[in-house]
Amino acid sequence: MNLPAVLVAIANTVYWLAVTVKAVRLTQQTGHQPNIIPREALGFILRIIWLPVVLAMMLLSWRYALISHPLPAAFSRQLIAYGGALLSLSALALTFYCWKEMGTYWRMGINPKEKTPLVTTGPFRYSAHPIYGLSMLLAIGSVIAVPTAAMLTAVCLQLILLYQEARREEKDLLRKHGEAYLVYQSNVGRFIPRWQ
Repeated sequence: MNLPAVLVAIANTVYWLAVTVKAVRLTQQTGHQPNIIPREALGFILRIIWLPVVLAMMLLSWRYALISHPLPAAFSRQLIAYGGALLSLSALALTFYCWKEMGTYWRMGINPKEKTPLVTTGPFRYSAHPIYGLSMLLAIGSVIAVPTAAMLTAVCLQLILLYQEARREEKDLLRKHGEAYLVYQSNVGRFIPRWQ
């Protein structure tokens, strides 16, 4: 068994199971679903593309972990694989913190008719999209621990989709919050903190 790949498979699976549980609980708490199924056409189309990418990352990591992929003999390659697993697990843990900070304002997509307060506390003091940034790190850790062409393809698609979703969200937040969002955006990094 390939332990780094198992850890990455667990991280990917826990992430998306937690998203599902969070969406159900939030719907029960607020009476509104948090845009898991987007209300605007482009978001809906992107979600149809995104779902197979997410499933591929989970299934590819489990397949690699459990089907004849022992850890490489070279210590340096083992260290790299464990580094990828650690990166993915760390990103997962920090994502839970970000979700907690967002509370009931957490959304999975854009609803043009809904305006929630601009969250600027916790990790959002430093990054406009810390959850997307952490999702990117989780994906990068996945391909480090599961170094296959199929996983690389899935991770590249995940990174592109996350970047596009962040850009779309920025336009939506600018439309809804105007100058307040421009000021906020100019003081934080997009995915990682901006070092002053």
